[in-house]
Amino acid sequence: METSLLEIFLARARQSPDGPVLDFEQRRWSAGALAHSLSVFAQGLSRRGLRPGERVALFLDNSPAFVIAYLGTWAAGGVVVLVNTQYRQVELSHILADAEARVCVTGADGAAELAPLRAALPTLEWLVTVEPPRVPVPWPTLDFDTLLTGEAPAAAPPLPQGDQLAVLGYTSGTTGRSKGAMLLHRNLLANVRAVTEAWRWTQADRLLLALPLVALYELALIGIWLTERRRAPHEHRARTHLPDRHAEPRPDAVTLADAGAHVVLTTAEWVRGPLKEHHWRTLVHARAIENTLYVAGADHP
Repeated sequence: METSLLEIFLARARQSPDGPVLDFEQRRWSAGALAHSLSVFAQGLSRRGLRPGERVALFLDNSPAFVIAYLGTWAAGGVVVLVNTQYRQVELSHILADAEARVCVTGADGAAELAPLRAALPTLEWLVTVEPPRVPVPWPTLDFDTLLTGEAPAAAPPLPQGDQLAVLGYTSGTTGRSKGAMLLHRNLLANVRAVTEAWRWTQADRLLLALPLVALYELALIGIWLTERRRAPHEHRARTHLPDRHAEPRPDAVTLADAGAHVVLTTAEWVRGPLKEHHWRTLVHARAIENTLYVAGADHP
């Protein structure tokens, strides 16, 4: 019986390596390509001394790099620490110190925010950056793409067990200091199975995800799309589309049509703005499955 999302995804990648799982910036990632990248990432962490159970912080916007680092950390035996990209030095110093993060995967903005915190983060030893830092940082840095240029390991990595720690997800800190919730691999697997059953998702579905992956619920959705293997009525396989937040402005409804999304997970603000102005339902209604709009929060449009 499977004990982790990583185990199920790698099995899917072996069975259907060419099946699409993720779209981002006009590039489509197959299961096989994603499995290769996460394996190389995991090998890079291990060769640089990451030991099982050590923490890897993800202070990163939505991107394939996030998904690769998320799964690759598990493949290296590490624990993922989710860090909201809206956090600044006060929150960062508390969370990364409390989690005892040894590595942080981030971008140029994140590296700049972390740079003054060397004394406050004694366990942090190096950064993996998805873009060159714009300011000097007091840690060794490794370029993310360089890390992915190596060959995948010949032997499959040891898979995590269900009772091993998978994620440290920190609370928002509304009533006090943020606290790390310890989620096991079997907890995440149970979440994915429950949501898959409740929402009746299959390989035929496509998700347009416009919410940050640092939230645990959104990561559960990614888990569904990466692990879905049930039979579908037509050739499409379940996959996720991540909108490019840095691209030239264009109607969000066109993004929906391009993605062929059956399910949209977004915010009320997104619906009230350009999405509403361009009558999204008229652009994307002609699909095999009825389109569904899920809005986060109570402030619905």
